[in-house]
Amino acid sequence: MEMVPVGWSVRALMTGTPPPSPADVPRRAAELMAAYLDRAGAAARLLFDLAAQERQPASA
Repeated sequence: MEMVPVGWSVRALMTGTPPPSPADVPRRAAELMAAYLDRAGAAARLLFDLAAQERQPASA
């Protein structure tokens, strides 16, 4: 059986930065959504470009 890590590292939790305060949650959520949308947008552009390349006729 293979062991698979789940969740955060205990070492990082004990030595890292403290968790955000409740006042920081909206700001952090906005940052996470912005990062997600940036990556999703980049992936969508890549897929669009790949699809556009396949539609172009091959030159002889």
